[in-house]
Amino acid sequence: MAVLVLVYDQLRNLAPTRRALSLHDGFHLLSIERHIHIDLELPVNVWLAAHQRLAEVASWYYQLAHLSVTLVVLVICYLKRPDIYRAARNALVLINVLALAVFYVYPVAPPRLLPDASFVDVTRVTGAAAATNTSAPDPYAAMPSVHTAWAVWVAVIALLMVRTWWVRLMWVVYPFLTVSVIVSTGNHYVLDTVAGAIVALLAVTTVGLVPLRFDGLRRIARAWPRHHDDEERRPLPSG
Repeated sequence: MAVLVLVYDQLRNLAPTRRALSLHDGFHLLSIERHIHIDLELPVNVWLAAHQRLAEVASWYYQLAHLSVTLVVLVICYLKRPDIYRAARNALVLINVLALAVFYVYPVAPPRLLPDASFVDVTRVTGAAAATNTSAPDPYAAMPSVHTAWAVWVAVIALLMVRTWWVRLMWVVYPFLTVSVIVSTGNHYVLDTVAGAIVALLAVTTVGLVPLRFDGLRRIARAWPRHHDDEERRPLPSG
């Protein structure tokens, strides 16, 4: 993780020299979305900005949930499911490695930084960004959305740890809530979120947390906790 932080710092230091390219890539993403009719960013951003209380909630969610929820789930996984912790940790590291590689080859400015595009920087307007930032993030690292990738990772790990149906439903909803917040606050494009989900699914399948077939994923999500409990109750072999 220390190496990843150093690499991220180096990419962040390149930001001033990559501004023009990242703005070009941002407008290009918008044009692609318009062509396939998924350019939802501006209307939902303007709508959120017009609702002050909701904008404040979304801003604080954007600033705080991303890291705190992920770390809490990682710690719980370490304490409660040590049998999958190593794979879960490796998947999270792989997500960041893949994201850093894309940040380097394809810098993209978020919608809020596109000049004359009418986007509102909601987290700045509400003051949440200034109140929570302790270091300067890379402003041109919108693609893929690490917020989405981490949220999908959280959902997968949570599904492997919990059994109650309503708790599972809550974790399934979590990535969708995250996507709605990061798009409406002007921090990401719809295509960013798709790319982030793909990165997360690629990471968790690569480390073997879930099978490539989605029917296998559903089967494991239903049976894993009970199977795990059965293994814990199984008597140890003599000798």
